[in-house]
Amino acid sequence: MKLIFLGPPGAGKGTQAAGVGAHLKVPHISTGDMLRAAIKNGTPTGLKAKSYVEGGQLVPDAILIDMVRERLAMPDCENGYLLDGFPRTVEQAVALDKARIDGAAPANAGGVAGNNTGTRSTRDSLYGELKHAIPSIEFHQLRIVP
Repeated sequence: MKLIFLGPPGAGKGTQAAGVGAHLKVPHISTGDMLRAAIKNGTPTGLKAKSYVEGGQLVPDAILIDMVRERLAMPDCENGYLLDGFPRTVEQAVALDKARIDGAAPANAGGVAGNNTGTRSTRDSLYGELKHAIPSIEFHQLRIVP
C-alpha cells in the first residue's frame, strides 16, 4: 500500500505516519528526516541541501525528487510506503504521479496500481480537489518562514 500524508507543518503528520506505517508494516518516509540525516552524514545529497537549509531557503524540488526516488527504490518499499512531507509542491506531485519517482506504478488513491474505471474516477476526483488546493499551496509556499 502506498500512502501520502499531507498537511501543514506541525499538524501531526509525522506522529500519525509513524504509527500507521508500523501497523501496516511499510516504511514511514519523511523527507525532513531524510534531509537531516543526509546533511549530518555528509552525503552528496546532504551537501547539496546543506547550503539551502543553512541559508534559510527551501531545498529545490529536483534535489528532493532525486532523494525520494532513491529511497523508494530500496527493497523495503517493494510492498508499499508512507510518504510524510512529500509531495509539498505541484512539481513534486506531478513527478510522483507520472511515476518518474516510483518506477513500479503511478501513485493513486488507495495505493491501488492500475487504470481501471474506479481508479480513474477516484483519481479524477482527487485532481479536482488538488486544483482547488493549488492556490493555497502557493500561498503557503510564499510565506514560509526560515
